[in-house]
Amino acid sequence: MSSTNTRFLVAYALLVGLPLLGLAGALKAGRKLAAPISINGTWKLEIDDNLLTSQACLKAATPLQHSVMAISQSGKLLVLNFGGESKLPGSGTINGLDLSAEVATSRAGAESACGGNGVLSIAATLDPTTASAMGGTISVNDCTSCSPVKFQAELQTATGRREAR
Repeated sequence: MSSTNTRFLVAYALLVGLPLLGLAGALKAGRKLAAPISINGTWKLEIDDNLLTSQACLKAATPLQHSVMAISQSGKLLVLNFGGESKLPGSGTINGLDLSAEVATSRAGAESACGGNGVLSIAATLDPTTASAMGGTISVNDCTSCSPVKFQAELQTATGRREAR
């Protein structure tokens, strides 16, 4: 075999063989990855009026009552927008069936009652059978005297969902 052929084979092995080995390794490692459940869409939020008005510190959460929550999702990251008169932005994550998010509100409601920062924390769990309903709690950050209030949400319209095959 001539030295030109030997150099060609070595170059071919390096430039083709090594990338193919890397691709095979990446594909094998990727088999263990699972996409998070999709919760993109519009959710109708229901909070018990009596619970919401029973604590002054939860005044900041009243715009969320009977509102629509639009969730946009990219992997585990979520962006929440609450409709109604006041547009309230939020962000969070989803881990398995558990959702956690924070929503910035008007500071006046939370500050007057307990000196909080006006940020609401949302912790919810998706219904494992349908993933079109969730239940959880809403609480005011930095306000230990204010107990969390329970809520339910139901998926109204899903966006970008694909059926499982």
